[in-house]
Amino acid sequence: MDTVDDIEESGMKMKMKHWKHPEHYFGKTYYEYYVFLGQSRDSEPLEQSNFNVALDRLGGESETVIVARANHWACGWVEVILVHESDGKHIDMANDMLDELDEYPVLDEDDFMMREDELEDEET
Repeated sequence: MDTVDDIEESGMKMKMKHWKHPEHYFGKTYYEYYVFLGQSRDSEPLEQSNFNVALDRLGGESETVIVARANHWACGWVEVILVHESDGKHIDMANDMLDELDEYPVLDEDDFMMREDELEDEET
């Protein structure tokens, strides 16, 4: 798939939504991007794992795949993976991963278990 229009014409459901300006947010805007996955300082190992595995599967940050970072009064900081609306390939990949997560909440068991073990080690 080359564009979002191709995805929509193929009958695939677009799972991601365009970025919207949060109330009381004064940073950079990302209106031409779709929101994929996020994490915060308070994220548990599952959310951390899925965020990092997903970003890795997308090939990391690029001109069209970015991680938007912001400070947040309640949870310290937030990070969100954003995919530019012109990047049909990565939008398709992100939608496939969201389908995976609908079926099972872990993108990579090994990564998740490693993070769980590290947390357990820190707590003992």
